[in-house]
Formats: sequence, C-alpha cells, structure tokens
Amino acid sequence: MSETNGIEDALKFFDEAEEAAKAAGAEKESERLRFAQEQLRLQVETLRRDFSARLAEHDRELEIRARALEESERLARRHEEELEDERKLTKELKRQNLALQHQLNAWGIPVSTGDSDPAAGLEHAHQRFFPRVVPPEPGDDPAPVALRGDLRVFHVMSLLSFIGNSNLTGVLTLVHDDTVTKIFVENATLGLVAWSRRHSPCSLPYLLIESELLAPNEVASYQEENLYDFEIANRLLYEGKLDVETIRECLREHARVILAQLLQLDSGAFFFQRGRPTYDQNLKFRLSITDLLLRSLTMVDEKARDGGGR
Repeated sequence: MSETNGIEDALKFFDEAEEAAKAAGAEKESERLRFAQEQLRLQVETLRRDFSARLAEHDRELEIRARALEESERLARRHEEELEDERKLTKELKRQNLALQHQLNAWGIPVSTGDSDPAAGLEHAHQRFFPRVVPPEPGDDPAPVALRGDLRVFHVMSLLSFIGNSNLTGVLTLVHDDTVTKIFVENATLGLVAWSRRHSPCSLPYLLIESELLAPNEVASYQEENLYDFEIANRLLYEGKLDVETIRECLREHARVILAQLLQLDSGAFFFQRGRPTYDQNLKFRLSITDLLLRSLTMVDEKARDGGGR
C-alpha cells in the first residue's frame, strides 16, 4: 500500500513538475512573443513615421511642382503677351519705316524702297517732286552717294562748276531750310531742275500765269490738287495743254529762277548721286552750266543794284 502511495506521489510530483515546466516554457514563450510584438509595434511606428515623412515630402514636391507649373504658365502667358506686343510693335515700325521711306524718297533723300525696277520711276513719277534716280550699276538701291558736304563750306556755284568741269552725270540734291532741290547734270549741262516747294512765287504755276501761257483758273486746278512743279509739267504734257517745246522752255526758265534762289544760299547740305532720273524725255531740256551761272550771277547783281538804288 505504501509502495502504491509512493508511486502516486512520484507521478504527482512528475505531473506537477511537468506542469511547472510547461508553465515556465509558456512564460518564456509569452515573453518572447511580447518582445516580438513590441519590436513589430516599433517597426510599424517607424514605418508609419517614415511613410508620413515621405508623404509630406511628396506633398511638398507636388506643391513645388504645382507652383513651378503655375509660374511656368504665367511666364508663358507673359512671354506670349510680349511676343504679341513685339509683333504689333514690329508691324507698326514697318508701317512707319515704309511711310518714312516713301516720304524721304518723295523728298529726294536716298532711301532704299526695295524696288529695283527702273520702270517704277516712270509709273509713279506723279507721286514725287523729282523722278526716281537709277544708279549706273544695276542692283544699287538707292543710287549711292558719291559726294556730300555742307553748303556753308561749298557754295552752290562752286559745286555746279566742279560737277560741270568733271563731266559727271548724276543728280545733285540740296537740302536747305524746309526745301529740297534736285538738279540733274549731264556733260556739264542741266537736264532737269525741280524742288519741293509748291505754293511759291517762284513756282512753275506762277511762271505759267505770268507768261500768259495758261489762265489762272487752269493753273488753280493744279494748285488745288497740291501738285509739285514737276507733276504739273507731266500733266501739261500728257493732257496736251501745251506743246512739248513750250513745256521744255518753261522748265528751262523755271530752272533759271530756282538757280537764282540757290545762289543766295549760305547754309544747308548737299549730296551727289551718280545715275539718271527716270522720266519722260520730252521734259528734258539742255541748259549749259556755264551760261546758267553767268546769267544767274547777272540777275543777282541786278537785284542787288536795284536794292541798293532804292
């Protein structure tokens, strides 16, 4: 009996020991699991913080890109506006440049118009006070200036004498006060003289009336159109109101009148272009520079004496 009780006690001991061992192992396992759980929680927290940081960084990057895109769009709009303003300005400058070129060419200042067709001068001769000058070398536009200077240094008489003695062919342009005068010289003779003055006592209309070649009302119609002297001569020729020789003589006499005025200049500028004006050759006259200067000087002396006598 006692042996049975001993065996039972031993079995119970072993059971209790086994239970204790199991409890101890479960405690260790539980501790290990709690440690692993804590490590996992820390990792999750770290991942959450890292994700939050990356998300915040990503949001900042998106915000920066959005601002950059907005700034780029603003700059693009500004650039487009500036381009549009530049296009408008360029268009306006081109318009002003063409208007200036037209005005300067109409006044005889050599500015290129991009028109290299010599026939254009004949077609549009009525649009300027002097016909277009065609350079001796094709392709030059405008005709190059071979000589230029100041009328305070070079007197008109000296200029004409030099050009005549040099047998130069071209157009001498004189810019004085509010007037531009152009003189076509060929082989020491004048072929055409015209200026930009319209309503002047020395203009061609007054000469026509004074010579009784046209009635005042006929001349008035040209003056109402605000035509230059050269334009009036063209109109007289094409309308047949005067014969060719009479028109030539009028232009020749008008050239003498203009030269008499020019000989009194003491200021201004000049330039000489080699070339020939394109105009109806029926209007071309021949007037010797030497004879013209002598006659002009005589007229100036007579006026001076008349003025001194009074």
